[in-house]
Amino acid sequence: MITLKQLVLKQQLTGEDDWTLISEWFVQNDMALEGIKMISKIAQDKIENDDWQHKLLVGDLHMYGATENIMKDFGIQDGCKLNNIITNWIISNRMGENFEEIYSKDIGWLTAFIPTKKRPFIFWNPFLEWMNKKDIYFEDQEKDKGEK
Repeated sequence: MITLKQLVLKQQLTGEDDWTLISEWFVQNDMALEGIKMISKIAQDKIENDDWQHKLLVGDLHMYGATENIMKDFGIQDGCKLNNIITNWIISNRMGENFEEIYSKDIGWLTAFIPTKKRPFIFWNPFLEWMNKKDIYFEDQEKDKGEK
């Protein structure tokens, strides 16, 4: 039987990557079958988690249907821009991505545009909450309490 400590010491000398170290531990300790079971469990959990995230994303995109309302309230050009930003935010949010990093130019547009407009009657509330956390409010919202 070889210990992980022994393999880590060996790794320091050889520079082997972690995956090689872990594989060697399973092989040398005659635990390859347990390793396969563990990898299968990790893979199954990943598949189930991805499936759950996909269903949540699809559900959000189906529920988000304020496009016509946004176009009426903000016009075609600004409405399309805002609709695109909200859609990208929904996707980024559900995929665990950093929206602000990926779409940094959109933050500037939102900061300039949103405070000059009144909140539409129908609006994606999770996005509104996110904007408010970023100190972006519609002109008819109170900054500390949300809506008037």
